[in-house]
Amino acid sequence: TGHSRSGISGARISVGETHVRFRQGRISWWALGALGQLSRAQDFESIYGTRPGSKAFGWTSTLYGELTPEPLPAAWIEAGIFASAEGIELENGAGPLAEPAVDRQTRAVRLGLLAKPVPNAVIKLAHQWRLESSSARPPGTSLDASGLDDDLWQFALGAVF
Repeated sequence: TGHSRSGISGARISVGETHVRFRQGRISWWALGALGQLSRAQDFESIYGTRPGSKAFGWTSTLYGELTPEPLPAAWIEAGIFASAEGIELENGAGPLAEPAVDRQTRAVRLGLLAKPVPNAVIKLAHQWRLESSSARPPGTSLDASGLDDDLWQFALGAVF
């Protein structure tokens, strides 16, 4: 997609992603990576009064082991344990105009249990730990880490229709 407002014509937003999935017996692994880029991001500052990021990259990878007996008895539900890792990198993220643009990076891992009471529904319970968080802000300025969760319990319900 692109913007055509005066002063920023030619700015383009592009997004790409890759999915990988592998299964061997009762072990599964899947990964997702996504990259978004905004060309001429610096042109937005004078028009909109804010500094959008020029690049965002994120990835997640999960390893899952099924714990239920095989073949699955009729009265049992599928259950397993999973471990996942994720990372987010934001280049030149938005900030107040008086502050320089900032790069941000965070990594987290998660360990949990999941159950599938029916084939198209899942219940997950997991614990997340943030591994690292960094910012390229100049010395003396602080990173707003309010959106970065550390040492967090998560409960999720999901369904596919």
